[in-house]
Amino acid sequence: MFCRCRLPQLLVSAKKPTLSIVAILTGLNRKEVKKLHELDTDQSTFTNKRYNRSIRVIGGWINDPAYLRANRSPKDLDLEGDVSFASLVRKYSGDMPVAAMQKALINSANIAITSNNKVRLLSHAYMASDDPVE
Repeated sequence: MFCRCRLPQLLVSAKKPTLSIVAILTGLNRKEVKKLHELDTDQSTFTNKRYNRSIRVIGGWINDPAYLRANRSPKDLDLEGDVSFASLVRKYSGDMPVAAMQKALINSANIAITSNNKVRLLSHAYMASDDPVE
């Protein structure tokens, strides 16, 4: 069992904790601490890239004149075509597959497929949901 007596002091300290300090406080060895730290760093980078792509797609939809009505509200988009959900995703998400982006935005309640097979933007704020990384 390890002592937690220094943990609160470490948390309020302005210094960045070293791997050795974390190993001492947790009882893990330094190699395990390093692996966990690298895993956490890799996951947060992956997660941020995925979320940023979703945000970029929504941002393109509400700012790009090609995807807006005359009154500057977002158009309902066809799934495929010149000015479509697929073209929006390709333009703003980089190499993200259209189907994956569609699924992510449906799961986050940002979009819905209408009865006439158009994609409608429901919410401008992206909040991830049903995400195993969460």
